[in-house]
Amino acid sequence: MEVNKQKEILAITGMTCANCALGIKKHLDKKGVKDVSVNFATNQATFTNDEQYKPKAVINLINELGYKAKMKTDEFEDSGISSIEKKFFFTLIFTLPLFSHMFLPKEIFLQNAFVQFFLCLP
Repeated sequence: MEVNKQKEILAITGMTCANCALGIKKHLDKKGVKDVSVNFATNQATFTNDEQYKPKAVINLINELGYKAKMKTDEFEDSGISSIEKKFFFTLIFTLPLFSHMFLPKEIFLQNAFVQFFLCLP
């Protein structure tokens, strides 16, 4: 019986570097999943759907490694604010006072080197 072999796309969360993607690819290759490609930049994995490995089985293999995977659909959208956006807004709180002292006409506590140093730490 011929199974419909088609490319499946999974969305993966939890990858922090290219080695994470390489580790997932090697693990899936070792388990026998066909035509595996894992892209760290897009947080996606693609593979060929066959008799042995359906999408649910591949998702379980990826989840075993500690990452979260789910089927990527056309209307797939991330909900909420991404971690990069959270970091941006957090650092913006400390960056604005650092820049604001340059535009104020008189000396204020923000011109103190230690205050500026502590604003730069986070």
